Amino acid sequence: MVLNRISVSNPFATELALLIYRQANVPPEHPMVQRTVAYLEQTQDETGNWRFSPEVYESPLAPWFQHWEWPSLNPSCTISGLLKELGSGSEQLHRRVEELFANLGNVHDLTGDEYYNVRPYAYYFFPIWDHPQRDLYTSGVAWWLIRQADSLDGDHFFSFVRSPESSVARLLPPTLIEQRLQDLANEQAEDGGWPSPYSNHWRGWITVQNLLVLQAFGKLD
Repeated sequence: MVLNRISVSNPFATELALLIYRQANVPPEHPMVQRTVAYLEQTQDETGNWRFSPEVYESPLAPWFQHWEWPSLNPSCTISGLLKELGSGSEQLHRRVEELFANLGNVHDLTGDEYYNVRPYAYYFFPIWDHPQRDLYTSGVAWWLIRQADSLDGDHFFSFVRSPESSVARLLPPTLIEQRLQDLANEQAEDGGWPSPYSNHWRGWITVQNLLVLQAFGKLD
C-alpha cells in the first residue's frame, strides 16, 4: 500500500500515524501527537514539501515510490488536511502547503483514472475550512468516485468518503453508497479479514479501515 519495512521516519508513514490519531480521537495535546507534529515541522522544506531522506532509499520501497518526484501534492496536502482535522500544525506549515497547492493544484488531476492523483484533494478538503476552491475540488472528488465506482475496491473507494457526515458522502447518490457498502461487506474473507491488493502484511490495516467504515455507516451489528 505505502512503504515496505522502512526503519527510518518518512512522511507517508507519518501520514498513516496522523490518520490513526484522528480515528482514535487522540487529542492534539497528547505527547504522541506533539512529537509527530514536531517531526513534521522540522522536516518540511520551505516549498511545503516533505521528501524522503536518503536513508529511505536504502530499504525496499513500493514500486510507485521508488521514483517519486517532488514537488508534489502527495503527501503535503494529505498531511496538512489530517493536521487540520487534528487541530495541529503551525501557521507556517499550513501556509507553505497552501502556497504549494496554489502552484500545483489542477482540476485536470480529477479527470483521469489515477487514485494517487486524486488523493491529495480528498484529504486536503476533508476538514471544513475557508478555501475558495474547496467546493470545486470536493465536488470533483465525488464525481471521480462516481466514474471509478466499478473499478475501485471498497478500501480505496471509502478512503475518500470515510463516513456519512463527510462532504463527499453528502454529494454521492445514496444508492451508490449503499451498493458500495454491500460490496465492501461481500469482500470480507472467510477468516474475517479483507484481502489486500498489495501484500498480506497490509491485510490487518485494510481490515481495520473497512470495519471503521462499516461502523460509521451503521452496518455492524
